[in-house]
Amino acid sequence: CAQGGDVIKLAQLARGLDFRQAVEWLGGARALSEEEAARIRAKAEAAKAKREADEARYREAERRRCKTIWLRSLPAAGSPVEAYLNARAIYDLAAMRVRFSPEQVYFDGETVDERGRRTPRALHRGPAMLTPIVSAEARFDGLHITWIDPARPGCKASIFDPDSGEALNPKKMRGSKQGRYVDAFPGGDPARVYLGEGIESVASVRERRRDGAVYRVAGLEGEAIVYRDAPALTAINMRLRDDYTRDAAGGVGRWNKIIDKAGVK
Repeated sequence: CAQGGDVIKLAQLARGLDFRQAVEWLGGARALSEEEAARIRAKAEAAKAKREADEARYREAERRRCKTIWLRSLPAAGSPVEAYLNARAIYDLAAMRVRFSPEQVYFDGETVDERGRRTPRALHRGPAMLTPIVSAEARFDGLHITWIDPARPGCKASIFDPDSGEALNPKKMRGSKQGRYVDAFPGGDPARVYLGEGIESVASVRERRRDGAVYRVAGLEGEAIVYRDAPALTAINMRLRDDYTRDAAGGVGRWNKIIDKAGVK
């Protein structure tokens, strides 16, 4: 049948029947016996149990891989991670649970070999900031990874898809994420909790709350632009604006590289 379809469609065309008539002509619907229904339910439950067991094994294997990456990483102090955070006016590194991975691989998508085997596609390898993802019971369950660019202090790495030229997110989360949180500030003041989106943004707010913390802001003195240290907490909006400006400039730079690669003048 050139029109395609299943056996019901074939009966419709060959006999001039509508869908219900074709089903009846082919034998019609029939009620399942209790034994047959129980067998189908048991088969579905067994398939579900196997699928859940496979997923649990994969999650545990990925958790172990993430834990190995964390244990093999280096202290953040004195590393490009410290320079990255300092460039964002984040200095209280001792209070943060972050580490440095010098050659962290960035995976995106899959490759398929001649035998049909799928493997993760590695697109980039470079310095990265690691932060653990933990459960409510403080169990290590994964990693938040931020690839950074030491040549541009305070900036994330520029990573592109080699096929499409698309600028990729330089941050990834590995391991189990649902119901977990990024544990960037373990311990500390039990009367104050810092929650937010983005490790750097939360660290900036926390940094501004420290006694004596200052942030250099620009202002006008006559016709000249001058920089002064202001109390960090009152300058928080200026700090967040500077972070946004830096990230926006990085995004524009990534898009400009895509345009250049496409040969657009």
